[in-house]
Amino acid sequence: MSDSLRSPGPPSSHPQVPSSLESQSGSSGTGYTGGSYQQPPAPSGPSRPNHRTLLISAAITVASSLIIYYLTTYLNRPKSDAGNNLLVVKQSTIDAWDSYETYENLYTTNALLFERKLKEDATYPYLAEFERESSKFVKDVETLKQKKDVDPDLLNVFDRRLENEKTTLKDVKAYYEKLTKAATSNKPETEKAIEIVSLMTWYTEYYKTAFERSINDIQLIAGRLSERYGSHFDMKKFLIIQIAPARMKSNDSLMTVLQERLQLLSGNGKNPTLQLMPVQNLRADQIAGIWREGEGRLSLDKNGKMSYHFPPEDSAAGTWKIDAGKLRLDAVLYPSGAKKIWIFNVNNLMPDACILTVDTDEDDRYFLKREK
Repeated sequence: MSDSLRSPGPPSSHPQVPSSLESQSGSSGTGYTGGSYQQPPAPSGPSRPNHRTLLISAAITVASSLIIYYLTTYLNRPKSDAGNNLLVVKQSTIDAWDSYETYENLYTTNALLFERKLKEDATYPYLAEFERESSKFVKDVETLKQKKDVDPDLLNVFDRRLENEKTTLKDVKAYYEKLTKAATSNKPETEKAIEIVSLMTWYTEYYKTAFERSINDIQLIAGRLSERYGSHFDMKKFLIIQIAPARMKSNDSLMTVLQERLQLLSGNGKNPTLQLMPVQNLRADQIAGIWREGEGRLSLDKNGKMSYHFPPEDSAAGTWKIDAGKLRLDAVLYPSGAKKIWIFNVNNLMPDACILTVDTDEDDRYFLKREK
């Protein structure tokens, strides 16, 4: 039993030696002193590595490297990659808006200049200059669309504006070609004048509609962007907005003059050579009201009810609506009670006059004057 107390082993595996044995024989090379075990002194060479410390150090090194990598990547990232950053989108949208304003104002300024020159000189190549300026404008806006981080709604406005520009240019070219053809024709002067005035009447109404559409587009997007970004997208800086009131007043005056001129040239209006100009994108509010032709009367109420009476016997009541750009009357004839559907094209629409033609017979015409 006593030999087992002296067997070599780690200190923790030996029980406490009785104190009575401490005074016995001195040290020996086995590490025992006075009968008790004494741990040999630690070697003086390099200490053995601690695996836990190494793992912690390695983890810290990896984490630090990752942090440095991501910070460096973020800071060096191109600005255009921040497409979802509100501040970047806001600034890009403001810049695009300012550029668009510049392009529109330059276009409007030059268009007004061309109009003034045409009034001064009937031989001025207005159409060629207008086409050239339109091409410049389209190119500028197409380039602007490529700008990064611009609000998608503003880009949609650019697309719509370009589409309208292409359509307008096509219609303007067609108008001037017809006008030139009419002015150089061999028709009698009265017939020629009637055709020219009819064309001018159509174009004046067309111009008014296109003008109002442009203003509405700018107003809508200006309000939307101002709410979205808390910045003031000032539509009043657009020249087309500034000249709108005077332009609309001048347009209405011109329509009145053309109407009077047309009635004067046409006599009773039933001139078969009169150039018919169908209304594009007809709206109900443009045709609603009471219209007369001699003793005849057509009433188109805003609520969709209608009635007409053309002496001596042609009378009816029913409903009306705009169907595929045409005027449709669903009538119940008086006194027979028979039902009849009439489809009319609305032509040469002016504030106080228009020409209705039966859809299936262009020569069956009604020259109406607005009562109210």
